[in-house]
Order: sequence, then C-alpha cells, then structure tokens
Amino acid sequence: MQCSNTEADMSQAEFSYKLVYVNNDNGCNSFDEFDGDRADVGNVGNGEAVSRFMQSATLSATQCNNATSILWTIDLTTPLVVTDTSNFVLNFRTTDAVSIDFNGGAIANPRIVKVGADPIQAYLTLN
Repeated sequence: MQCSNTEADMSQAEFSYKLVYVNNDNGCNSFDEFDGDRADVGNVGNGEAVSRFMQSATLSATQCNNATSILWTIDLTTPLVVTDTSNFVLNFRTTDAVSIDFNGGAIANPRIVKVGADPIQAYLTLN
C-alpha cells in the first residue's frame, strides 16, 4: 500500500485483502472434527453471534481445504415473530469493519503489516 494526497499517485496504489483461515483454533489442521472451528464472536449489536466454517449446508468443515462457506448465526436480543405472511429484509453492516496495523513510528517510515476485518453485523427485519 502506498499513501498519498495527490490523484496522480493513485496509479501506484496497491490493494490488499484478508483471507480468513481460522476462527478460533490454532491453524488449518487443528479444527475440531465436528465444530467447523466454531467461535463465539460475542455481542454484535443486535445479539450474540457465532461463526463456523462449513463444507456444505449441513456439514462442518474439518480443515481449511474443505471449507466452502462461513455459517454466521445470531441469537437475537429481541426475538422476531414469524408468520405465514412475513416478509424478510436482511441487511449487513460493515461500519468500522476494517483495521490497519502499523509497525514503526509515525515519523520513522511506518509500514503496514496487516489489514484486518472485524465481524460483520447482520440485521434481519420482518414486514
């Protein structure tokens, strides 16, 4: 990444991404056999969230190379009442969801060592 305050320098900008490879365990080969590296994320604003890696819709991942998706569940603080005529609206919020970690001082050539992503917030409403 290069930081600048001039538009001409934008052509030199580098982009970064973060690969999520563990939630809770100590690495790709240490997933608990049945829990998909389940992690209690804690309070995300509208309830308590839990994350786990999945290899299919019904089967937890046992290691990184068979993980195909992330299951994100929220035990809502205020339960929703679902009826036969309910309409669902699901929104995701990523406000304050990116962090950049620096190494070095602000004057002596600081370097970006990691770009991180904090947990998403999901909001389900019924009409």
